Amino acid sequence: MSSSDEYPHFSLQSSKPQDSPSRTRITLHGLTPTSHCGYCKKDEYSRVFGFVAKTLTTLDYQLLIDRGWRRSGVYIYRLDYSICCCPYYTIRCDTSLFKMTKHHKKAIKSIGKMVMGPNYIPLSTKNPNSIDHDDFSSHFYDLIEKYDSENCRDAENQLRVVIEPAAYSDEKFNLYSKYQKIVHKEKEEKTTPGSFNQFLCRNSLTRDKFPDSVGTINGIDSYGAHHMLYYLNNKLIAIGVIDILPYSISSVYFIYDPDYSKLSLGTYGALREIALVRKLSQSLPDLKYYQLGYYIHSCVKMAYKGQFKPSELLDPVQNKWVPFEDCVELMNEAPYFTTFLPHPVTNKILRRINIDDELQVCPSLDISNISPEEGEIIGKKEIYSTIGDFSVNFLRENNYDIFELVCMYYVSVGKDLYDRIDLVF
Repeated sequence: MSSSDEYPHFSLQSSKPQDSPSRTRITLHGLTPTSHCGYCKKDEYSRVFGFVAKTLTTLDYQLLIDRGWRRSGVYIYRLDYSICCCPYYTIRCDTSLFKMTKHHKKAIKSIGKMVMGPNYIPLSTKNPNSIDHDDFSSHFYDLIEKYDSENCRDAENQLRVVIEPAAYSDEKFNLYSKYQKIVHKEKEEKTTPGSFNQFLCRNSLTRDKFPDSVGTINGIDSYGAHHMLYYLNNKLIAIGVIDILPYSISSVYFIYDPDYSKLSLGTYGALREIALVRKLSQSLPDLKYYQLGYYIHSCVKMAYKGQFKPSELLDPVQNKWVPFEDCVELMNEAPYFTTFLPHPVTNKILRRINIDDELQVCPSLDISNISPEEGEIIGKKEIYSTIGDFSVNFLRENNYDIFELVCMYYVSVGKDLYDRIDLVF
């Protein structure tokens, strides 16, 4: 699937955010084996394919997400579909059609009661067990900001939300450390200022300015990595780490103070981020999706992601978005990565995926400049025929390991991104 198919107004040459550098620069790290799954906790072998981004434009990262990639700091990665214990799929929500659930409404009520105290007035006098979707969804942004300090004269407690470029501070680290130790039971030696900075502050995303006609929205004037800070009576109680991209906001991580766990801050934070997408989309109409990262069907803790409707999952071979409801039965039946759409070559749903399945739908590059001798070597692996000039350079130098790495990278990112991104060795 090409970028122009996904985004009708998209042009690889002309739709870059304002002031964006022309090229992304990366260094391949290849396949990294893991022996322990952080989700199912089993000691099973899996592999992650990744690279370090020296510079990453927000547009290129948007396109990478739409091919199943995610970032952790400056490291960009994608699971090796052929070897994994817990298949995880990229999930997103179209916020222009978002409908709140009863659970979402309760999260807003919890915040309202905490902020207003005895002055709290229910958002609706209707039956509390029902939701008028049209009422709550059409006024969604107003409802989300209703309890911010500047909007509540009679508030018992002051709630303030600040959005700023991602950067380290001791205040943020202290909250992160508390959250990791109590909620995720992480050992103290693993929770360090350096690990926090590398994971949630340091990044290689370019800070691409919004168009001049847009200006500043909620204190934001550019795409890139941001921290959404939640203060209660001037105490930091939560941090939402987000990437603002040309067509979506990508949720990276959410941290909250365990002392306030009854407030459902995780759900409330996701609703605030969805509200921010809708706010930005008023001036940036192409920006309408909320990316929730990866979804693992067998992981109970991730079930909430499917409740932000309408949501879609990314088909791992064709890189096309499929309604979440159409994928559930297939995920129930398949313990490994499955396709949600029939493979264009076999016209069948694949219940287990390998790189050859991706190769069959990956367009080849022009290899007319390769000599017969080199072509004979390339012919031993069909995948080698896809990477053009690299085949000449690497085969002449006998760098077969690096060459195969580049082949895998090409198949994983697709031709459009391969042409746009500079590889640095």
